[in-house]
This record gives sequence, C-alpha cells and structure tokens, in this order.
Amino acid sequence: MKRQGWLLAGGGILLFVGGVSVGRMGQDGSSAAGSKQVTSARSHSLEAQGSVSAGEEGSSSTRSSGRSYSVSEIMSDGNMGSRFEKLTAKLERTNTEGFGAMLAEIAEQGFNGVMREERLLIISAWAARDPIAAAEYLKEHDQDDRMQFAAMATWASNDPDAAIAWARENHEGKGANDWLVGAIQGIAGTDPDLAASLIGELPRSREQWHAMESTMPYVLAKGEAAAKDWIESLSSGDLQSNGAEWMARRMAGEDPVVAAAWIDSLGTKEARREASEEVALRYARTDLAGAQRWVSSLPEDTRTEAAEGIVTHMAREDPRAAVAWLENLGDDPDYDGAWVDLVERGFNAEPGVALVGALRLSDEGWREKYTNNYLSRWMKRDQAAAQEWVAEYTEYLPPKVARRYGPKPARTN
Repeated sequence: MKRQGWLLAGGGILLFVGGVSVGRMGQDGSSAAGSKQVTSARSHSLEAQGSVSAGEEGSSSTRSSGRSYSVSEIMSDGNMGSRFEKLTAKLERTNTEGFGAMLAEIAEQGFNGVMREERLLIISAWAARDPIAAAEYLKEHDQDDRMQFAAMATWASNDPDAAIAWARENHEGKGANDWLVGAIQGIAGTDPDLAASLIGELPRSREQWHAMESTMPYVLAKGEAAAKDWIESLSSGDLQSNGAEWMARRMAGEDPVVAAAWIDSLGTKEARREASEEVALRYARTDLAGAQRWVSSLPEDTRTEAAEGIVTHMAREDPRAAVAWLENLGDDPDYDGAWVDLVERGFNAEPGVALVGALRLSDEGWREKYTNNYLSRWMKRDQAAAQEWVAEYTEYLPPKVARRYGPKPARTN
C-alpha cells in the first residue's frame, strides 16, 4: 500500500505519494500529477490508496512506538524537526473531515501566529485530498493570504482548470485576487505562458508582483530566449520593465556580458530601459571600458537609462571622469537621472565637481533644488571652498541660489 507524505522545501510544500511528487513539479518538469491526471476537483484517489481515519494506527517510520499524538501535544513540542515528524505522521492517517478540526484546534489554542508553517502543511495536505473543501474552509474561517496561496497552488498543480475557475468565481472585493495568485504559483513551473496571462488579470499590486516572482525563476531556467519571449508576452509595459529588470539582475550576477546581449535582444523599450541600468552597473564593476562601449552602442531611449549604472559606479571613485564621460553622451534631458546620480554619489569625494553636475540638469526645478541643497551642505562643511566655487560659477547658478550665496551688491547711500 502506497503511503502519503509531505515535505517542506524552500518555504514551499511538496506532497509525495509513493515517492512521486504530486504537489508541484515532476522530475521531468511535467505536471506534478504525473501519469494520473486529476479529473475531478474533489479527487478521492489518495483516500482510495490507503488514507485512514485520524485514530487508525499504521506502520510509519515517522511515528514514535506507534503512538498517535494529539494536536496539542504536537504544537507544544519545541523541537521543530520532531514537531514536523509527528504532524506528518498524523496527516498521513487523517481523513478529509479531520483537517478542518486540526486547524480549528490550532486557532483555538492561539497558535496561528507562531505555527504558520505547520498550518501551511495541513492546508496543503487537505487541498491535495479535497481542494474545494480546503478552499471553502479558508474562505469562511481563515483569510491568511499565505494559506490561500498554499491551498490554491496545490490544487492548481493537480487540476489547473478547476482551480482557476474557482479562484475567479470566489474572489470578493476590488483588490487583487489572492486565490488566483495561489493558482499561478501552482502552474508556474509547468505552464508559464498561462501564468503570464493570469498575471495580466491582476491589478498592479503587491500580489501581482508576488505572482511574477513565483513564475520568473521557472522561466529563466529555460534560458535567455525563453525569458525574452515570456517578458514580451506580458500584457503591460510596467510588467515587462519590472520583469526584465528582475531577470537581467540575476543574469548579470552570473555574467554581465550575457545579460547585456539579452537586453539588446529585447524588442520593447520598456523592458530594455529598466533592465539596462542594473546590468550596466554590474558590467562596469568587472569591465568599465567594455560597459561604457556597450552603453554607447544602445539606442538613445535605452542609453539614457543605462548611463545611470555607469555613473553610479564611477562617481564615488572618480567624479571628474564620470562628468567627462557623461558629457560626451549628449544633452538629452533624459540624462538628468544620471546627473542626479553623479551629484548624490560624487559629492563626498569632490563637492565642486558634483555641483557642476547639478548645473547640468535640464529640469529647472531639479537644478535649483540640487544646487541649493548640496551647496548648503558644502557651506557647512567647508565654507571657504564653497564660497570660492560660488565666485567662479555665479553666472551659471539658478537665480534664487545666486541671490542666496552669490556676492551681495554694495550698498549705496
């Protein structure tokens, strides 16, 4: 008789039956349901394989002398490993009607806040047996989004169509659909294209980004080409830019040259721009000249953003060189972000050079703000040097800054 078992891994919950994962992905990347497709949301297949009542004893290596522990005894065990051993053994012989009672007892004893992983294990085991009952229980008794995510991820990994349909039908309110976020987590590894479509249904929110983060590692594992296609399939520029930045950062951590080439391949401006700054910064740390050549080769709409990464790297060590390099790129107003980076990061090393950068800002409001703020800081730190700089650059200062710090006209009688 096959036994059931659950294993916590990386904060997620995997359900095993006879050593085969049915709660997440299989070893070949196929649906975790394996060769046995779940055709009913209320699947009783596991019970038919040997699920027994909460009071029935059996031969499990996780039990101590065959003893059946109560929920109270399990929760009071201070040894986490032992606690999970006992809980897993209890779940193996708990019938579908017993999971709700276990969660209710944990709540009644005040353990909800400190036993979250145990509760996730219970709800995932329940969702693997009877997903509708598990979801309905949460809908009525527990609005913890992590519990909802876990239940729906388990359900969707076995029967995505049923899980997605239930998530859509049972969402209430105007916020993001937590049920759908959980379903996305459950299919992310096996159907990232469907996950992308569902992510587009969510409003811009923390939950939408959570769904993105759950999916992108699986996409990136398929290679740069698959990652490019997936990013460009997303339904909005915001999703594309945020997703491309996340993926490019991880690529650049391994090889910034590969990450740079990947950005070059992206067909949408939104995706290229946000990703380029982080890649330029990491590239510059290993090969400044190569990074500069790459940034200079980018389309103007991407170069202005990527330049910020180069300046961020250069400004702390050699602000003068950063100014010279940035000036050579041109006077597009979109370089203001790079000039701001130079001011903020270069000021401590060379305040006068940083303030020259502030004067290069095309936006009048920014130019006045940054010149005034950093000149004020310099006056407090080294008034003589700051006044000398003001005397040299008075004619270039914004009018309000010049009146405050520039030479005062002689009084006449």
